[in-house]
Amino acid sequence: MKKRGNKNLRIAMIGHKVVPSRRGGIERVLTIMCPLMIKKGHQVTCFNRSGDKVENEYVKTVKRKKYRGVQLKKVITINKRGLAAMTSSFSAAICAAFGKYDVVHFHAEGPSAFLWIPKLFGKRCIVTIHGIDWARDKWKHGFGSRYIKFGEYIAAKYADEVIVLSEKVQKYFKKFYDRDTVLIPNGVMTHENRKANLITQKFGLHKDEYICALSRLTEEKGIHFLIEAYKELKTDKKLVIALRTNQQLDRSTTGNSTYKKLAVQWLNEVQFFNQTFVQVDSFVLRNRQLLIAAKRYQPY
Repeated sequence: MKKRGNKNLRIAMIGHKVVPSRRGGIERVLTIMCPLMIKKGHQVTCFNRSGDKVENEYVKTVKRKKYRGVQLKKVITINKRGLAAMTSSFSAAICAAFGKYDVVHFHAEGPSAFLWIPKLFGKRCIVTIHGIDWARDKWKHGFGSRYIKFGEYIAAKYADEVIVLSEKVQKYFKKFYDRDTVLIPNGVMTHENRKANLITQKFGLHKDEYICALSRLTEEKGIHFLIEAYKELKTDKKLVIALRTNQQLDRSTTGNSTYKKLAVQWLNEVQFFNQTFVQVDSFVLRNRQLLIAAKRYQPY
């Protein structure tokens, strides 16, 4: 993309659930990145799904449909599995096409299926590929997989720039689409160290006395592999699974998820596993001895 001097840009963000939020990787990135862009003088609008609400920890930070200077707009969304992402991205693409934006930034492959809409109106379009989504377990087959692959094709063919997060995905786009991409790995924010007083009082955890995994409780994340491996270890370290803020788990957990029911069985064997489930907390992450990412292998 050609640089327009030092001009402050009007940027539209499409493809996330809701900002501000910790609900997923894309949401977390935009929650941090967009206010930083505001500080640089740009105008940023995030098109949120109409059915998703801001989490409690962020409620007080949203005033007059703005979050730290970022404009928040809700778009029409059919809140059903498989349709929410598609309908919200389509609605947002139309809004961006008719809006006064210099850049429309799509996040993920599926939403990029509608990139052609603002492109027809002369908008500069950028796509960030956060992963090869059609290769995930839940999208491997059927219409969802074809739809995501179509979005991937549109991104590779028509986006002004494609951003990827890993060299593996960069090689993938070059191999299958002969498309050059820009590699920008996710960054890590530094924080000051905090003593473990809170988690010692609340969970009985002490600094450097536990192994921590930060994850959603879904089969794809491979927590069951981690637990099986942990059972084979000879260690006095506890295993702590830090869940998403909206994914509490206890022995009364109910629902249709087989994986969640299995997790409750893990809780029932907590003494055997020497394992504790806790809500995500910065004290938990900062005072662990080892942080582990357990995940099923993905080819890209």
